[in-house]
Amino acid sequence: MGRKRVSNPRISFSISVDSHLLNKLNMRLGYNSSRSRWIADAIKTKLEASDQGKDALDKATMAEVLGELEYRATHPAFRDHFSKSFRAKVGELRLHFQNLPESGE
Repeated sequence: MGRKRVSNPRISFSISVDSHLLNKLNMRLGYNSSRSRWIADAIKTKLEASDQGKDALDKATMAEVLGELEYRATHPAFRDHFSKSFRAKVGELRLHFQNLPESGE
């Protein structure tokens, strides 16, 4: 009788990292800790965070997106990254779309 087959087998692959990064990781892990498991969990966390960001943008209304654009276009911390014409166009779009119903409402 052979070993039980797993539905999602682990696959080995190689990555390259700076030696100081590997040393930092090794110092953080305990003697019985799995480096592979730690890296797999880090990848999973990063992917889930990315998916949450996409979900938030998918669920945002046009008014929310334009409000955020207008905030960034006019806020002093971001203002220099946007041209005057872009800031004006964002303001126009926000006024134009603020009274339109959202699709799906």
